[in-house]
Amino acid sequence: SAVWADDPLAEPDPHFVLMCDTGLRSGHLAHAVREQGFRADFVTGGLLAWREAGEILIPGPERRH
Repeated sequence: SAVWADDPLAEPDPHFVLMCDTGLRSGHLAHAVREQGFRADFVTGGLLAWREAGEILIPGPERRH
């Protein structure tokens, strides 16, 4: 999982936009985040639908295991 914000909770009213490969995991997580009182959305269909729609993807940093 990638996190690209320095500290999202430092914002006065953070809004999380979540994405996974298919949208299933990010949809469940968005629901859990909303239950904690935060604003959260997810990309329906995930990265696969985003890529299929021809949207731009910018590679993030290499993952370390």
